Amino acid sequence: MMKRTTWGWALIAAPFVGLLLSVMLYAVTNAVISAQLAKEAERTNRTAGVELESDVLPEGLEASLGNRDGVLSPGAPSSEPELRSVIGNGVNVLLGLLGMLSVLGIFVLIPLGIYLLVSDGKKKSV
Repeated sequence: MMKRTTWGWALIAAPFVGLLLSVMLYAVTNAVISAQLAKEAERTNRTAGVELESDVLPEGLEASLGNRDGVLSPGAPSSEPELRSVIGNGVNVLLGLLGMLSVLGIFVLIPLGIYLLVSDGKKKSV
């Protein structure tokens, strides 16, 4: 069984470790997702520069393709979000919740850890 002082120090350190972990993982996941989306955008930029056969497109089709001067625009809007974006947003939400729990833990766990460090654990009789 762990000593009271060990529990006290663990409770004091836990919120800071959780907060540091959530910030670091947030930065790493956003960097990875941004790199993946940039790679995908570069790939679509290479394939989007293909000239279209006809110079004139119907008005609705031209607007939906993001067409300018018979060339597909690299920023053509997509109707569905990419799976990477959905997963990235889900991970960011979970990391945000971990960060909020860590901040709340500062107000709850640190005083509890200090109490465990200061008290001797014996009942006092009056």
